[in-house]
Amino acid sequence: MGKHLDKSLAVDNPLGSMQPIWDAWTPVEDQVKNYTTHQFVKLVCIQLDEIREHYNHGNLVGVTNEIVDIIAVCLNWFRQMGCNTPEEVDAIIRDRCASRYDGQVQDIMDKYRHNYGL
Repeated sequence: MGKHLDKSLAVDNPLGSMQPIWDAWTPVEDQVKNYTTHQFVKLVCIQLDEIREHYNHGNLVGVTNEIVDIIAVCLNWFRQMGCNTPEEVDAIIRDRCASRYDGQVQDIMDKYRHNYGL
């Protein structure tokens, strides 16, 4: 395993490879917690626009960087909602995976294909 992967799997990194994102934003978490849901929705929309722009210019590195930025926005949105520790976020993610994704991904794909033409 690579050096970075080993660190991300350590017990003190409950969010795995997303832990450094969480840690980077900790110094400004009080500001983040004051954002409104509307502001978080707007931030995600801005990131999606930036993804589209990078994609249109063939900049796939830019696309992947913006995807990471969306993850950062979403992790901070958890903070705004009162999830104050990586362990809480980890528990929410694991619960969602167990209750929605495990054994149901084909149903999810079918839903989006039938309802949205994707």
